[in-house]
Amino acid sequence: MRIALFLLLLLPLAFAQQALVPVLKASVGDTLIINMPFYNDTTGKLMAGFDAEVVISETKIVKLYDDGNHSDVDVQDGVYGNKYVVDVQPGTYVIRFLLKDGEKILKTSNQSWEISPKPLVPPEMLPYVVIGSMGAFVAVFFIYKRARRGADINARINELECRKEAINKALEDAQRDFFTRKIDENTLTEMTTNYKKELANIDVELQKIWAKKKNPS
Repeated sequence: MRIALFLLLLLPLAFAQQALVPVLKASVGDTLIINMPFYNDTTGKLMAGFDAEVVISETKIVKLYDDGNHSDVDVQDGVYGNKYVVDVQPGTYVIRFLLKDGEKILKTSNQSWEISPKPLVPPEMLPYVVIGSMGAFVAVFFIYKRARRGADINARINELECRKEAINKALEDAQRDFFTRKIDENTLTEMTTNYKKELANIDVELQKIWAKKKNPS
């Protein structure tokens, strides 16, 4: 019970310590601008004129400068900086910022870095990839639409040709029925007139379709 109570008392402290450590997210290949101010614990003033470095891994140390030429703020102002191209393996790193006077360590500060794999598409190229993808989609859409339109036209032509054959067959059947006295002359005339009118309408539609197919807009 006492152990559980002790752990509960430690939880706020653990979260507070975690909150003090900023998390930097980056990807392999990113160029990071590192700035680190070092303050004197007694005076609260920035500590200029010393050596500084950041220990990223066991084999990777980046020197920091306070000369106004390495992405730091100004010359000898106590803000140390440099650029670093991420070249470590993906993972989570607890890196150390060190302020040194020769070999003596004056100040330390830790940060947590989350390094992700290099993205397949660089962020600066993403807009071009999106635009290219949209262009490709539009092109595919119009190609599909044109192909679909062509398929619909061919289907309609086949449908009309089949209808013509059916009408011509019906005309032959009507004439045969007239000769065998199954229908009278008036019925034959009416049927023939209707069938020929439908054939004429089909021919007009076919002409329009063929003209559109030869000269698509």
